[in-house]
Amino acid sequence: MPKTESNSIELGTKAADFLLPDAQGVLHRLGDFDAKPALLVAFISNRCPFVVLIREQLAAFAREYAGKGLQVVAINANDHEAHPEETLARIGEE
Repeated sequence: MPKTESNSIELGTKAADFLLPDAQGVLHRLGDFDAKPALLVAFISNRCPFVVLIREQLAAFAREYAGKGLQVVAINANDHEAHPEETLARIGEE
């Protein structure tokens, strides 16, 4: 995997609001997740071999901790126009 530079942010920095569709096309904002005390946002790529290896464990983790107040959101960072196999409908099947 090639080295990718990351932008560091200070711990405790408030997350920027977003408006993104889920696999069914329903739009969600960051504020939609305020009902629970914790939110884990994972930036993933369905084409990444590391994500492919951990996605079932990530889903199991999300299910296990949902009852403890954790919500998990996975944001696919890929461009579905450049990679048609990454459309929302296809991702929803997985």
